[in-house]
Amino acid sequence: MGLVRRLIGLVSYDSAADPRFCCVRVRTGRGATARLSARRAAAALARRGITAAVFPGEYPYAHVFARRGIAPVPVLPLRMATAAKIVRRYMAAESIVPSSAKLVFAAPYAAREVCDTVLELSGEVRYIALEVGRGEEELARMLWRTRGVAVCGGEGAALRISFDPEEKASEHTLSICDPDVKVEYTLSDESIREALLAALFRMGKAEREQIRVLSVSRSQAE
Repeated sequence: MGLVRRLIGLVSYDSAADPRFCCVRVRTGRGATARLSARRAAAALARRGITAAVFPGEYPYAHVFARRGIAPVPVLPLRMATAAKIVRRYMAAESIVPSSAKLVFAAPYAAREVCDTVLELSGEVRYIALEVGRGEEELARMLWRTRGVAVCGGEGAALRISFDPEEKASEHTLSICDPDVKVEYTLSDESIREALLAALFRMGKAEREQIRVLSVSRSQAE
């Protein structure tokens, strides 16, 4: 049963099979035919015990799968694991020079991925400031003990990096969890959709070292 629970569905418009996934085909567009194909595909995945799937971009019938208990694979674990790479790419795009920049890291609590990101970037930027809830003092001590970095105040920071799922990106804040922040990835130097990469990462079929962040952008509609 453990193997079944780890299976992930791949919903696509073409008939190409991918041995890494449980694949189903659906019709393009909207209407009775496309809706019927969605119902049949959802039923097929449900029979296999699938509870998570990768859908085509802007797929209009994901709610049909949701009724069967099949949800999109979350991209947040991938975002958190690659946060340092996302920050580096964003700083490069914004012409922020790490060696002379101050970064503020904000999070509701000092999750492991938050700590890993702060520690990884602490050797590349000039100053580090923290706006972390539970665990901030421990993280500050860790920075000093392992990197010799003393936390400073956040005034005049070049960029604020937020790990708060409720916070939207803004002019001076890069929100890792904001779905309006678009991240383009490559896997082993080949472009790949974020949703598909998130599924491969979840299944252990994509190593962090193989993943590169190609670009980071945010919606300008605020």
